[in-house]
Amino acid sequence: MRFLGRVKLARAEHVGRRFAMARSKIYARLSLLAAEGLVASERRVPGSAVYYATRTGLAATGLPLGEARMSLATLEHDLAVAQVCAETERAAGAASPGRGPEWRERARLSRTHPFSGALLEMLSPAPRTSPA
Repeated sequence: MRFLGRVKLARAEHVGRRFAMARSKIYARLSLLAAEGLVASERRVPGSAVYYATRTGLAATGLPLGEARMSLATLEHDLAVAQVCAETERAAGAASPGRGPEWRERARLSRTHPFSGALLEMLSPAPRTSPA
């Protein structure tokens, strides 16, 4: 969710690339976030749908931003930003598995948001382990 807030909007493939998740898990998690009103999608765009954090989602993550406004004029640029951020953040997260920004966000949300720990566990990517 924080990733979507920072990049404005992204396709499911960007979320999958960022968190190294299978397509089925990406859509399951995005659906859960949407059901809670934390993420919304826009399907009336060229290609597959784009997802963005809602005001409620941004508030839950503590990002001091307004809800993204999707524009066809800037869609190509916005998706390029999502692509670069997904690749950069994934590479940075691989250097410190399990203790990156997502771990800190999950810990903070578990203390401040009314979600149950089980829902947070489902929404959070599994911690990565280093090869032995």
